[in-house]
Amino acid sequence: MGSSFLGARLIAKMAALSSHVRQRRIYAPLLKEHGVNSHLSTHWNSQKSQWTRFEILVEELGGLGALQGRTVLDVGCGCGDFAAYLDEAGGVPSELVGVDIVPAMVSACEQRFAGVSSQAQFQRRFECRDILLRPLMSCNGTTGATFDFVVSSGVFAFGNDTFFREMTAASCAMARQAYSFNLFGECSHSCTREPSSSH
Repeated sequence: MGSSFLGARLIAKMAALSSHVRQRRIYAPLLKEHGVNSHLSTHWNSQKSQWTRFEILVEELGGLGALQGRTVLDVGCGCGDFAAYLDEAGGVPSELVGVDIVPAMVSACEQRFAGVSSQAQFQRRFECRDILLRPLMSCNGTTGATFDFVVSSGVFAFGNDTFFREMTAASCAMARQAYSFNLFGECSHSCTREPSSSH
């Protein structure tokens, strides 16, 4: 690898770290003020607008039926609102893993779903993790965990072009079938993989 590539990666990592500090400073007080069940904790204008984004993300993946029995990674899970949306909408993946870089958000997810997990229609777990700095581990403890679907809602409110490129590349690499994300405005995007005989 050339030194310019390594320098660019180091700059991106430092930018990510400063973004993390900024996000913790923004979201931890919002969570404390509004609580785990409020859209305001994750900086959404209304629950309706947040859930409309979730509906669009799921449609990009093929609808709720496409999630049946599949694994889903929620990058930037916040307070676990996407998991709550799936509960209400009737989406039943086999497993949902939520990751967020704000420790208070992950703790809130764990508390929010503590009593639900044993009765839930699908398994869920939440981790404090930056997928750019620490890749997810698979169930057998090796790096390079993959999921049928990966979603991101609202994670691109912070960062720059480098962050966007690296985050979408990392998320696409973990998606066996598709990655769906949204930006500002009413748009959402997805990348899909061609079906293979192994799935």
